[in-house]
Amino acid sequence: MKKPAILLGVASLLTFMAPFATTHAPQAAALGNACKNVTIKVDNNITSNGSPIAVTVKKVKFWSIEEGDWLTEDFTNKTVPAGRQNYTVASGQKVENAEGDRITKIKVYFKAKPHTKWINFTVTDSSVANQTCVAGKTYTATMNGNL
Repeated sequence: MKKPAILLGVASLLTFMAPFATTHAPQAAALGNACKNVTIKVDNNITSNGSPIAVTVKKVKFWSIEEGDWLTEDFTNKTVPAGRQNYTVASGQKVENAEGDRITKIKVYFKAKPHTKWINFTVTDSSVANQTCVAGKTYTATMNGNL
């Protein structure tokens, strides 16, 4: 007699949990994929001895207020010509864990050759406009500095 009672207990638990699995799982999947097709652009205001120079952008990180952390976006290195503005370095990106998050800073990792050898640098743009991350979003980071 005890075995049927245990089976009934498991069956009752599964029946009780079913609405949670079917109702919430698709919503969670949708939220995880919603900050996709993101375009990342830069304004290259980097100079060496006052003259604009080309840089190679290696990756960016987005500061998410909601996550309280930097979210990394890796992509193929992209060379940005000297002085170029609104230059696309990556498109079609999926920013993990950022759906609906407010992105308030963008950190750009790049390399440049201000003299005779390549050197790695990082700049942070804290003036992000239209911060909420949604599908199809375009973020532009301004890169300022004299190397």
